[in-house]
Amino acid sequence: MFKYFTAALFIMIVFSGVSSAQIKLRSAGAYAAFGSLQGNSSAVTSYGLSANLDAELWFTTEFFFRLSAVYGRDYRILIPEDRTGRNYPYQYAFTLKMMSWIPLTTRLLLEGGFGPAYIFDRTFPGKDEGGAGAALSAALMLDLFDRWSGEKGFSLGPGLEYGLAFTGSTPNYYNFYIGASYSF
Repeated sequence: MFKYFTAALFIMIVFSGVSSAQIKLRSAGAYAAFGSLQGNSSAVTSYGLSANLDAELWFTTEFFFRLSAVYGRDYRILIPEDRTGRNYPYQYAFTLKMMSWIPLTTRLLLEGGFGPAYIFDRTFPGKDEGGAGAALSAALMLDLFDRWSGEKGFSLGPGLEYGLAFTGSTPNYYNFYIGASYSF
C-alpha cells in the first residue's frame, strides 16, 4: 500500500510541475513616476517606482500576465528639511494584470491591462492597512529593436497606472510614468 501511495505521489509531483512549455517569461521592466496617493486623508503628491515581470501562457501570445510591485511616497521626503515630527505617507502594492498590446507602427505599440491588486497604505504613522482591489494601466511604448524578426531588446515609453482598493481605508494611487522594459 505504501509503495502505491509513494508512486502516486511521485507521479503527481512530476506531472503537476510547471514546464517552460506552459509559461514563458516575456520581459522585465521598471518605471519611475510622479502622481498621487490617498488613503483616509486628502490626496498627497507622490513619486513612484515599480518593477514588473511579464509572462506568456501556452495558449495565447496576444495576452500576457504582468506581476508588479509598486511603491509610492510623498515627494516631500526628497526635500532637505527638519524631519522631526513629520509624517511622509507611503503606499506599496502588488498587482497581477492581464495585459495586451496593439501595434500602431512597426516600432510603436499601445499596451494596456487590468487585474487584481493588493494595496498597503501607511498614510498615518503606526497604522498599516491593506486592501484588495484592482489596478489598470496603459502605456505607449517605443521598441528599440525589431520585435517582428524575433530580436530581443529594450522598449521605452510613457504610461499611466491607477490602483484602487475596495476594502480597508480604500487606498488608491495613480502614477504618470516613464518606463523601460527588456524583452527576452
